[in-house]
Amino acid sequence: MLMKEQILTTTPLKMGHPSLRKPCEKINNFQDIQRMAVFFKELLLTNPWSGIAAPQLGVNLQLVAFQLAPDVASRKG
Repeated sequence: MLMKEQILTTTPLKMGHPSLRKPCEKINNFQDIQRMAVFFKELLLTNPWSGIAAPQLGVNLQLVAFQLAPDVASRKG
């Protein structure tokens, strides 16, 4: 089970970091990933980021979270 404690950093890794070059694993158990998704949401709400990917936090999974600015989220079309 993937736990928030498995995150290596809450400061995103920079481009060129060796961990970012590794192929990511697919997520097979979505129940286990729910805690991680909640944590990602907390990170997005408390940092000036538009998105974050698991590898940027040292987690080798195909998981990304992003948020839209309120004005973009309310647009139609």
